[in-house]
Amino acid sequence: MHDKANAKFLENRVSAADMRAFVCKDKTDQNRFLELVRDQQNLAVAAVHMGTKAAEEFVPNKPLNAYRYASFTCSTIAVHLRLL
Repeated sequence: MHDKANAKFLENRVSAADMRAFVCKDKTDQNRFLELVRDQQNLAVAAVHMGTKAAEEFVPNKPLNAYRYASFTCSTIAVHLRLL
């Protein structure tokens, strides 16, 4: 995060547990990992899948200007979403 002052907005909306997760490149690897660790070893873990598209190809559901009401600038949101 480029501007640490904006971190509080993200941290207030996303729980601490959700910000910690194993990242898997392949969906099959993620399923196997969760089966071994969570199902067989009964450990509480989170895993996320990266997806197949590059970050540059991401198109948000709402235009970035839709977030101005929260005093975010488009460049701030774009940096957090790695759009710039």
